[in-house]
Amino acid sequence: MAKVFISHSSANHSLAKLVTNEIGRDLVCLDEYSFRAGEGITDEIKSNISSAEIFVLLLSSKVLESTWVNEEIDILTIRLFKKTIKFCPFIVDPELSRDTIWDKYPWMKDWNLQDCTNAKRIASIVRKKINTTYPKGFNPSCMRSKVFVGRNRELNSLLNDSMPFNNCRAIIASGFPQIGRRRLLLEYIHRILGDNNVNFEDVIQINLHSNEGLDELCTQLKDFAYTTTYETIYKCLNQGAQSLENLCITLINELAQHNDYIFIVDDRSIVKPSGDIEKWFSSILDSNKLPNKINFYIVTQYYLNKQARNEHKNIVTTQVPDMSDADKSLLFKAYAEEKSVRYSNEHIDYFVHQPSGFPGFILDSIEDLGRCNFDIAKSYTLKNLHQYDKTIGAIVDEISSDKDTFQLLLIIANLEYATIDWLNEIMQVDVLPLVEKLLRYSALEFFGIENQYIRLHRHLEDYLLRSEQKIDKKYQKIIEDKTKKLFVELDDEALDLCEHMYRDKMLLIKNIKEIATQKYVRPTLTLKVMVEQYRKHNYDDVINIGKYIIYETSNSAYDDVKYSVRYWLCLALCRAGNRDEVYIEAERFLHAGASNYVYNFILGYNERLHYNYIKAKAYFIKALNNNKEKYTQYYIKAKHELAMVYMKLGQYDKAIKLAKENYENNPSNLYNVEPYFRCLVCSKEADINVLKTLRQEMLQSQSVDSPIIVDTFDVEMQYYLYHGNHWQAINDLKDILRRHLRLKKGYTLDALKRICTINECLQVYNDTRSKYIKNHEDEEELWID
Repeated sequence: MAKVFISHSSANHSLAKLVTNEIGRDLVCLDEYSFRAGEGITDEIKSNISSAEIFVLLLSSKVLESTWVNEEIDILTIRLFKKTIKFCPFIVDPELSRDTIWDKYPWMKDWNLQDCTNAKRIASIVRKKINTTYPKGFNPSCMRSKVFVGRNRELNSLLNDSMPFNNCRAIIASGFPQIGRRRLLLEYIHRILGDNNVNFEDVIQINLHSNEGLDELCTQLKDFAYTTTYETIYKCLNQGAQSLENLCITLINELAQHNDYIFIVDDRSIVKPSGDIEKWFSSILDSNKLPNKINFYIVTQYYLNKQARNEHKNIVTTQVPDMSDADKSLLFKAYAEEKSVRYSNEHIDYFVHQPSGFPGFILDSIEDLGRCNFDIAKSYTLKNLHQYDKTIGAIVDEISSDKDTFQLLLIIANLEYATIDWLNEIMQVDVLPLVEKLLRYSALEFFGIENQYIRLHRHLEDYLLRSEQKIDKKYQKIIEDKTKKLFVELDDEALDLCEHMYRDKMLLIKNIKEIATQKYVRPTLTLKVMVEQYRKHNYDDVINIGKYIIYETSNSAYDDVKYSVRYWLCLALCRAGNRDEVYIEAERFLHAGASNYVYNFILGYNERLHYNYIKAKAYFIKALNNNKEKYTQYYIKAKHELAMVYMKLGQYDKAIKLAKENYENNPSNLYNVEPYFRCLVCSKEADINVLKTLRQEMLQSQSVDSPIIVDTFDVEMQYYLYHGNHWQAINDLKDILRRHLRLKKGYTLDALKRICTINECLQVYNDTRSKYIKNHEDEEELWID
């Protein structure tokens, strides 16, 4: 276990004791005597410093005068030169300037001197530095390289746009993940702000997924600012949005006092796909109580549209493009020099001209060259390129071949947040080798102090939850036991963010019917629970939550969150069979800001679930006649629904065009595979190669229902393409239904109905359907919600 030595003057001994108690006395070396200037240190203290793994220095004016402390620092510098100790310096004297410290200790200019007088904050930073769970060589908080090449144009643009007279409050770097967005912002801090001591592991790292709003930001910021409690967050949520905004600004001001940099990895929470800024974030930036500085450094996949850039003059944006070959050549040379790898022009020509704009690919190539000869390194090229260009399905498929790593993936997806300690406890093995595998797939996102929290990439998490893959029972039992312990924990502040969020989520799920009795209801959390319960077919629970958020809570949920809540509420009402109530709620949704597109989509969805395909078709056509560009993601859903309805009506000539468009737009999406296959196989001009490709994609998917669908694909191909015997096809389909009793039977039944209809034996279908179908869910197909 790591030992921490705390060096301080007698004037700060009480603070040192508080820090010690927060870290844990068994981990800290702290002399109980009050040190007096002029005295020398004892052999015992020298021994303690020599054996410590972390040296914490509480810098004050008295420290600069203390002979004792300066002798401790002399021992420290020897170990720092040998790189055998970690150094954590804190300025605990508000009157002490950095220039004064640097005059005394010039070498400290290379270290991040943090202003902090809060014992809990100091202890938290030190605890993460202890880092006992990470072996040497594994630190996800660190960048793989500090080289910065090829982004000078973007850097200069940021300099020109973010000058003080422009009142810049946030910088947004837009671009594809892994393209170097965070590295660009860190370089901005180094060059433009002149703070060369800040490394990526020193900044505050926040992670926001889609539909996570201000409440989520406050909860994560709270983990860094120790004057705010969870109880304060609860009260602000109950008092409304303005109260929550005020709390966020208070947290930002507290962190600003410590010269912290707030980095946010944003996935559609702040910057929307449309290029707009969320209202709550705009409101925060416009507050006159916000510190007069750049408060947020944000990386996102999306770029602000022209109107948003004009409206938000306190936001500076830049796009981080793919690197040119010239810049990649410079980067290749810089990486090679940093890693001491020999190279030739042939090496540069080969690796730089590969079709990848990712700096990580160049670094991978250099590391390969450092381990092996050029020919072997070349053989890794396709594998490295594939690493940066995989679909979510392909990633999951590859990971699933390793049972333990795949189980770890499912556990993190279901926990939402995780820590290494939690994962070790659940899997009862050292999970670090498994985590390292997932890191290579860019499957994980780290955030929090010293990056102690882990999440899955949002799209990967969503894919896994939709696939309904199950966690192994032995791991599920451990999770359930941990959850029971969390339920009886009365001290909110005793829980870390991971434990706190998971407990609140599970309490909400456990008591949905008594939701009004919950200690607090956080909009972001309730929306997540609504989606999860919907996927589990618990529609009454979704309705209960949705109505409570919309009609019974205060205005703690912003319009964007309420919009999503209303959407899922309407879908759940459709699923629950509350046909008349759907129309009432859809009308309310329309008056609350829903587009005509979404309104018609919901009504079409409602009619489709009641098998009224003629009415459903009319509504979906109305939906698609609305603004296509603004509602692109919903537009794809409506095309999918309409294609399925056309097939139900036997209008395959109309269905195939829509199904093909959706498939070609996103061939990796499982929900586009099934309708396209059905349209093709039933058409007169089926392409056998395309059908085989679709079958393979379904076979390799992680959907629990893929086995019954693939088996049905095979029967359909045999019957339609090779003029098979219809009784053989019917018996094969009936056998498939018998063998896959627990899977969705809609696709197989639809195949059976079509063959029976063509061959005038529909009674066979009716008898079979009545045997296997007990409720609507049993014959559901892969419809998109």
